[in-house]
Amino acid sequence: MSQIVKTEAVVLKSMKYGETSKIVTFYTQKYGKVTGIVKGARASKSKFGASLDSMAYVLLVMYKKETKGLNLISQCDLLKSFRYISSDLDKLAEGLKVIELVYRVAHDEEQNLPLFKLIVGTLSDLDKADKNFSSIGFTFEIKLGEILGYSFNFSTCGKCGRNNFRKTEQTGSLLFDFSRGAALCSDCQNYIIHPVKISSDNLAILNRLETTAEISAASNIEINPQNKTEIGNFLFDYLRYHISELKDLKSDKIFNNLKKSNPH
Repeated sequence: MSQIVKTEAVVLKSMKYGETSKIVTFYTQKYGKVTGIVKGARASKSKFGASLDSMAYVLLVMYKKETKGLNLISQCDLLKSFRYISSDLDKLAEGLKVIELVYRVAHDEEQNLPLFKLIVGTLSDLDKADKNFSSIGFTFEIKLGEILGYSFNFSTCGKCGRNNFRKTEQTGSLLFDFSRGAALCSDCQNYIIHPVKISSDNLAILNRLETTAEISAASNIEINPQNKTEIGNFLFDYLRYHISELKDLKSDKIFNNLKKSNPH
């Protein structure tokens, strides 16, 4: 049995199916991650158009099954395309990273309104941003971790709670405990479970990103290329520590190769 339902959604992924159809995965407001078949989506006179493009924000009508499985999509109306994201390669890389991360970490058909709002809000802010796109992407990853239950603490020691641990370090780097989601001061480092080195400068940047009231404000935080690399690896490794099935992102590989072939 199935019932007709309507919900807002963001397109995460699509693939060809048969001669004219597509199988599309959405993150929906009411049902979380769902996948459906869109018959005739690739026909020359398809009514769906750009509503099935990656990152499209849509109003979805589908015949939803009572059990998990492939649903039938009957209507998909475009609410917003976030068309400016594709105008810049670096901006596009962040947008595709957002939807690929959600596709990989979200469970099927589990409603999560904070996550849905985070996705739409991040894509909207990224669409309007004109600088520091990676800062928006990093803030998304921090908020994603918090929503999934893996919160960060970038301001105080995860064991004793002191906020002066950076002053006790002489090397410029700190030990961050992935199991606690916090750095430990020099007095507490014997209690660390999963240590990862991070520079004190990058910890300060992460604290600024984590404490921004709105994700859009992250575009005011400039990060140099070397720090970007460390922060990007750190955040992804942290998510993978807590979500063991999380694999390397295809979008990262694609854009890294593009940048190597087009260094300017």
